[in-house]
Amino acid sequence: MLMIVFFCLGFKETSFIANRHLLSDTVPPIGSIIINNNAGYTNSILVNLDLSASDEGSGVDSMRFSNDSISWSPWEEYVPWKSWTLTSGDGLKTVYVQYRDTSGNLSIPYSDQIILDTAPPNISNVISPDTININDTLLLSLTVTENYSIKEVLVFYRGGGETNFSWGSAMFESGFWRYTLPYSSIKGFEYYIEAYDSAGNLSRKPETGCYSLRVRINDPGEWERNINDELVPLPSGTAQTNYRIVSFPLTRDNPSALDLFEKNLGEYEPSKWRVGQYKGEDNVYINEPGIGSIKPGEAFFVIVKDPNKVLLSGAGTTIRTDTIFKKELLVGWNMLGNPFPFQIPVSAITLDNGEDVTIYSYEGSWSIVNTLKPWKGYVIRVTSETYINIDPTIRVKTVKEDLDLGRYIKIIARCEDALDDYNFIGFSENSKDEWDRKDKFEPPLLGKYISLYFPHYDWDRYSGRYTTDIRKEGNQRFDFEVITEIVNDVRLNFEFNGIEKNTPVLVDRDNGDIIRFKEKDDYVYRNNGFPRHFSLILGDEGYIEREIKKAINIVELDVNPITFSTINIRYFIDVDGEIEISIYDCAGRKVERLLKNKVKRGEGYISGGNNLRAGVYFVRMSYFGKNITRKVLKVR
Repeated sequence: MLMIVFFCLGFKETSFIANRHLLSDTVPPIGSIIINNNAGYTNSILVNLDLSASDEGSGVDSMRFSNDSISWSPWEEYVPWKSWTLTSGDGLKTVYVQYRDTSGNLSIPYSDQIILDTAPPNISNVISPDTININDTLLLSLTVTENYSIKEVLVFYRGGGETNFSWGSAMFESGFWRYTLPYSSIKGFEYYIEAYDSAGNLSRKPETGCYSLRVRINDPGEWERNINDELVPLPSGTAQTNYRIVSFPLTRDNPSALDLFEKNLGEYEPSKWRVGQYKGEDNVYINEPGIGSIKPGEAFFVIVKDPNKVLLSGAGTTIRTDTIFKKELLVGWNMLGNPFPFQIPVSAITLDNGEDVTIYSYEGSWSIVNTLKPWKGYVIRVTSETYINIDPTIRVKTVKEDLDLGRYIKIIARCEDALDDYNFIGFSENSKDEWDRKDKFEPPLLGKYISLYFPHYDWDRYSGRYTTDIRKEGNQRFDFEVITEIVNDVRLNFEFNGIEKNTPVLVDRDNGDIIRFKEKDDYVYRNNGFPRHFSLILGDEGYIEREIKKAINIVELDVNPITFSTINIRYFIDVDGEIEISIYDCAGRKVERLLKNKVKRGEGYISGGNNLRAGVYFVRMSYFGKNITRKVLKVR
């Protein structure tokens, strides 16, 4: 570069400097181009170019690009990278770049190549059986075709009911890709296949979901096992708490329920073991017509006297784990078994009639559960004929068995070995005094039972007996009843959660006892074979005192003390129940029964004694264990 200073005559000293490229620059730039970091394949026409150029003379000024070295893009300022669009259509692609320096010298075209591959591999000829024997391995065999290059073939697999997949790489042997799945358990296998080519294209088989393998179980069959892989025996004994509800998650070769239970428990003998089912509003036992067969979704209640008994399933096959299971339900109580050999969340269950799904389990006492376990049985109540749907693809993530009941009192009823410990009254935000989703039906009677329930036959929606009665905050009276066929002492225990112990008052409506929970939390009475009626009252003192007066049962019996022919009787009861009205002579002999039936609350009239001779008689009314007697004189 030459610096020239110009002097202008006639002026004072003035100068300026001009920089000009006066020396000759004839050497072109040199450079390079790399596509997608030197990858051999791409599945997109949009690529990234890494650019490098240098010039020892005037310096690199600009660059241009081409896909064919004929048609070029406009010149643009040189930078070391650029996004570029390839021509469409799979195949080998070449990208050219040319650099220009400040003096206008052009470099030779530099180029790089890459294969455009937008087509995924094709997976076909997947050779896999529908059923696998338990504890067998499975060799998968398949074909993968690809236009250019297969990078890898992966097999993703998991046991039935599991959330996470394991995976392994298939090997190419004798024209096929092969992979051996590990030993199968009764849960079976779910798997899918992915094939990748070198361009990153992915193919999946099946496109959604998984292949499902059913599991073949041979004699003597399978049964519930503990964490040590030991068979779990049924509880033994004749107490109600030894009942269990069981199911079998397979289609048995011999579907006879009697065959299965007799093979495991011996010839049917009701004194040694009993098996039955709830069928709507009826019970069916193992030796009666109508008992269900051994198949997925069926369940049975069972009690055994002798210890160490298990219920091996016998030979059969599990069902597919990728298909929704459906079963028809009758009005009332229905037995339900887990049809799959793994846990199912209740959130995976729906009813076609739109009712809420509430599942009851019996493990010595009734409870409401959020998870169906394999080999266990359950009951569900519906108010109209419908179908239940169980989706095995919805996995168990968290298990929470407790209902959110807010502030509550838990009531536990016991009589000898019979137990009912799932009963709640309480208050919760957004609850209603009539039915809402926190009000759950009382489970069915089982064995030598005791049952505590809240009667709501007056509700417009879902009337019946309830095991939970959750309402809005405020003054409330909760009526409940206790029934048992055991003639012995009944003990009621009360557990308080968020409700002060000295707040509620318990009224035994049949004998007038009033219990305030200050120093005790239980109440004992002698069962006489009739339902017992109670009220639990919470609120301010004025409300409690008024409701106590209303709660005590009122029973009235009026008879004209002197009659000439017919004995006319008026009675009144304030609670629905069974009453008996009979006439006795002076020796205490029953000479005529006038009424023995279930009667609605209110007033009633009855007459009799027309054929009795003159004399002194006694009219007795029995109602919930109470006996009321009136004397009457019959004259001619």
